[in-house]
Amino acid sequence: MKMDKQTLQDYYEFHLDSFNDLDKEYPDLFFKSTLIWIYGFFESHLKAISRLLENEFHFDKKIDDFSRKPTAKHYREFLTKVVKIDLSSVEGTWNKIQGFQKIRNSIIHDNSVLYDKLSKIEKEEKYLYKLISKRKDTLKIDTDSKSFKITDSKLLKEFTKLMYTYIKFIVGQTKEIKLPKKWPFTFPT
Repeated sequence: MKMDKQTLQDYYEFHLDSFNDLDKEYPDLFFKSTLIWIYGFFESHLKAISRLLENEFHFDKKIDDFSRKPTAKHYREFLTKVVKIDLSSVEGTWNKIQGFQKIRNSIIHDNSVLYDKLSKIEKEEKYLYKLISKRKDTLKIDTDSKSFKITDSKLLKEFTKLMYTYIKFIVGQTKEIKLPKKWPFTFPT
């Protein structure tokens, strides 16, 4: 496709303006990237704990029986239904982590845009919109673009604390189970 001179000029000006606005966009990009990384870290720890228990104890049901592409939800199911870890006392923590997962999913799959669609997604978007609206100190909705920005690192610190609390609780519960000598997960008390 060949562009005329004016189209090419407009194209470069648009990208130059975007580059010049990077200093305004950088905190949001950094916070979003960090949130995605924290969630990945959380999910990989759930996976490692689950796989280690699965391999050590050879349960009748495997993680892959829950899904061929397991997620945090499937590892949690495995830990509660198969390993029999009671996670009811950290249910509130799990629900908050799921809120962060919805924010993460919107960043990854929708570039942080909150759409108005008529479908099952509409319910998700309304939930996400409410969730973001409640966090005006750390999240801001741009009504023109219908997208959100992370405006403060407090959100990331809160998420990290929730993740740590949840994983630490699971590791604590595994003390009831006879674990392998080289159990790699230890947390300071």
